[in-house]
Amino acid sequence: PFAGTVAAREFEPNAEVATGQVVLRLDAAGPLEVVASVPGSIVARLRPGKTVRVLIAGVEQPVPGRIERVGDRGDNALSFPISVELDAQGALMARSGMAAEIRLELDQGDRVTVPLLAIVAGEAANTGHVFVVPTGGTAVERRAITIAEISGSRAVIQSGLARGERIVTTGVAFLHDRQVVAAVADRN
Repeated sequence: PFAGTVAAREFEPNAEVATGQVVLRLDAAGPLEVVASVPGSIVARLRPGKTVRVLIAGVEQPVPGRIERVGDRGDNALSFPISVELDAQGALMARSGMAAEIRLELDQGDRVTVPLLAIVAGEAANTGHVFVVPTGGTAVERRAITIAEISGSRAVIQSGLARGERIVTTGVAFLHDRQVVAAVADRN
């Protein structure tokens, strides 16, 4: 009971159809929706109404969207379903069935996060070190850190690093304390 259009007709008229077979596929009218699974480690930080960016194959610009539903029950122990409603204006070029990627910007609060590639693992669990570039300096300082948790490709730092400090993110395996480095402009 909804307005929409016929997306596909699976049988020709007058064909014999068995009980339970799909005859027509319908697309509901209204805004498009993207359904995806997210890891259990971040599902608690997602709320309906949160705005997100959606990258759709074949559409040049990211499309704004809004989380419509967050599943209460996981598909398995590792993922939970979410549903994102696309902005009507932004989704004019999108079509039902296109591949999409949802970009989530998670609020980390006051927690410091760093890319995993910037960390040299320590001998004890949840420890390691990073190389900090002091303000106005060019020689790196090796700094021990404690990792609170890992979320995707980033680590949440429990201690050893303050918000706003610059760290080396490339080639850390080849550095040593007080080595002189040259900063490369961020291309992102």
